[in-house]
Amino acid sequence: MPALLLIWHHPGGTYSLRSAADASNIKSTWEHNKNKPRRQAVANFRLNTSHNCLTAHLYHIKISSHNYCTICKQKNTIMDKEHLLKCPKLDNTARDLPKLYWDARRLME
Repeated sequence: MPALLLIWHHPGGTYSLRSAADASNIKSTWEHNKNKPRRQAVANFRLNTSHNCLTAHLYHIKISSHNYCTICKQKNTIMDKEHLLKCPKLDNTARDLPKLYWDARRLME
């Protein structure tokens, strides 16, 4: 069993333990994105660490009552990084995840 390193506090008042592997993933994701344009780096970091504003994460931290896509309204979907690439309401022909993330955020408001 990996050593537990971090106690992560979520805004909903829940706590979860993070492993050394999770901490390493966060560090490597940051290292990979730190020299990219800020908008792209922030979107990539949020999507790769799953700490983002998509309903799958908001449901996980008990901010949203559902995890389906609020853009295409398909109840049988989970709005996460993979769904952005196939959501019929987003222009995903370029398969540019940072752009899709910010487009989704704008449409969710």
